[in-house]
Order: sequence, then structure tokens, then C-alpha cells
Amino acid sequence: MSSNDHKKANPVHSNKNARYLILLPIIFILVLIFVLGNQVTFSVANDAMRPTFQKGDRITVSKISLNLRDPRRGEVIAFKMNNDPKYPKSAYYFLRVIGLPGESTQIQNHQVLINGKPSGWTNSHGALFAHALKDQYYLLGDNTTNSYDSRFFGYVPRSNILGRVWLRTSSDNNMTLVK
Repeated sequence: MSSNDHKKANPVHSNKNARYLILLPIIFILVLIFVLGNQVTFSVANDAMRPTFQKGDRITVSKISLNLRDPRRGEVIAFKMNNDPKYPKSAYYFLRVIGLPGESTQIQNHQVLINGKPSGWTNSHGALFAHALKDQYYLLGDNTTNSYDSRFFGYVPRSNILGRVWLRTSSDNNMTLVK
């Protein structure tokens, strides 16, 4: 087989490569649009999550994360209030998931207990015992002395959760991943 015959045999192979080279950037752009389209940015307005968030920080919420899995203990989520007349129904709030669906949450001697066992979280005040129903989450602010959270408004249904907070941008534009 001469070198000319070899060149004639490869056009099909090079056409496939050309198709991939055209398709890959298109797929990348579509994925990027989808991912970015499922992100929402909010400004932090209170001290409920201090020191994790400061007033004026911008936080980015991934709406798509809830399509992939349920919220996990320790994650910070964005949610709407259930039926609290003190807070607008259209506003979103940001707190940490402590209790998961079906778990009992108890606050005793400043310790947060989950199903009667220490969770590793502390609470500066209050006593409580509650049991979550299916698809309900118990949320606490990191700054428990200045946080209006599940101790006051109860559990938050899964349907009220917008997504997981994953990025914090401080007022001086430093970005950090949210733990």
C-alpha cells in the first residue's frame, strides 16, 4: 500500500475527529449555561451565620445540587420560611442543616443531640425536643445567640429549600468554598 493509498483510507477517521472537535465546545457551552443558570447569588443581611458569613457577603446557591441528592447534615442551605408572618414569603434565608428527616433533635445543656446522641454542635441557649417528619429539616444558625432558626419556627419542609450554599464572596472580593 502506497502512502497515497493510506491517505485515501483515512478521510472517514479524520471526519469523525472533526465532528468531535466541533461537538465538544458546543457540549461544554451547553453544560456551562445549564450549571450557571442553576446558580443564584444573594447578599447576606444579618448575623445569623456569623462567623461563616458576614453582613454584606455575597453567597452563591446551587439549585441543581438538590436534583442530585438531599441536603446533608452540616451543609448550609437557602430556604423560604414556612408560614411565619414576621418574614416575607418571597425572601430566602440561609442556615445550617442539623437534623435530617425522621430524626429527633434535642437541645440540652447547650448541646445539640440527634436521636439522643451528641452531634458536635452546641447551642448557646434554650432547651428543645422535637421530631422531624418525613422530608423536614432542622436548621440552626452558626451564631445561635443571634439566629432566628428552627428553635423558633420549627422544621423546614424539603419543598421550601432552594439549594445548597457553596460559595462565599466577601466584601473585599475574596472567594471561599462554604463548608
